[in-house]
Amino acid sequence: MKKISLLVISITLSFAMDAPSGDYLGSLIDYLKSKSVPVNGTFYQYDFEKDGKIDRSDWLYVANNAQKTPYRLMGKTPTDQDAFGWLLLTTIPKDLNLNNPSGYFVKIDCPKDYELYGQKHAGAFSWVYIVNSKVYKLMGAKSNHNFDYLDINGDDNPDPLPNLSASIDTSMQVHFNTIESQQSSSAEQKYTCEERIEKSYQGSQVSMVRSSWYQGNVKYNCKLNALNPWSLAVETLAVNNIIRTENYDMQYDRHHLQGTATYNYKSGSVHIVGSYDNKAFNCYEYYRKIVPLTLHNNNPDEIENIMEEWGADGPCDENFLRTTCPAWYYNELQECTATGQKQSTPLGILSAKKFNTSFMRDFAIYENSGKVDLVHTEESYKKE
Repeated sequence: MKKISLLVISITLSFAMDAPSGDYLGSLIDYLKSKSVPVNGTFYQYDFEKDGKIDRSDWLYVANNAQKTPYRLMGKTPTDQDAFGWLLLTTIPKDLNLNNPSGYFVKIDCPKDYELYGQKHAGAFSWVYIVNSKVYKLMGAKSNHNFDYLDINGDDNPDPLPNLSASIDTSMQVHFNTIESQQSSSAEQKYTCEERIEKSYQGSQVSMVRSSWYQGNVKYNCKLNALNPWSLAVETLAVNNIIRTENYDMQYDRHHLQGTATYNYKSGSVHIVGSYDNKAFNCYEYYRKIVPLTLHNNNPDEIENIMEEWGADGPCDENFLRTTCPAWYYNELQECTATGQKQSTPLGILSAKKFNTSFMRDFAIYENSGKVDLVHTEESYKKE
């Protein structure tokens, strides 16, 4: 079946600090590239008041220690010594889904931060926040005590550190990895597409929505009846890597599957984190590498198979090598025919009496020329 993904959840990064002068950014990235550090804690969105709204204080930090110590953001009046008003809680709320984090906080102790803040405050601000493999540098607190993240381009929005990604292994150790230099696609035209269909299926009404956008030479047609949604704007395309992130939230009959999967075509790895019916998983799969490669526009099946199918089916995939995932993960989630091929409808979703499921996929396709093509797709399916 298609791999799992965590709902796209990111902490509200509405306020950002301008990049400090000098060589701070370059030194910070060089420092992180040489580091492997533990996750200090996990961040969750949680509606403490149960009023259906997420306020500034509706965030929970759970320390990555033996006690799993919980703190509420803005739970008490902030001070100079406690800029974010962390309130120590006696217990973690019982209805909190620990398998559905918003992101991870990591203390980095960067020497440049000690130069910037001094010994007194560097410990409080020499942190990064990691969400969907992106790395955001905490720079301090706003006057209203909101998080203040690094703003590199000066547009008052936080920016992930360029050419850097983060992965977290099963021991909750963070590894910072360099990625190919991205040329900005902001000047390119963004092509959008949306398709909505209502139809009857097995006596029930089914609604389907697919929307997408793309920038660059890799094109995506979101039409639900498209025979081959993938195509190229050029005859051939030399690809150096593909980084793909998938996010799923699937509810069908009495089952609930959610998580995140980060595919790195160049390293041949897929990092999968999530839960299935309250069973948590955080593991890796490894496949034969298929990049660098050259895509051909006269072979749309090749494009679609590479973009959507590589690394998608675990032991059912002919490129599959090994995994750190538990045996039950495949016994309960993987459906293969006797010949080892995948079923056409993963988990029998369409045959469920009712389902409500959503998918979000992001592709960054790195060309050998250094250009980066971007594709974003969203899908939702619902049957009552």
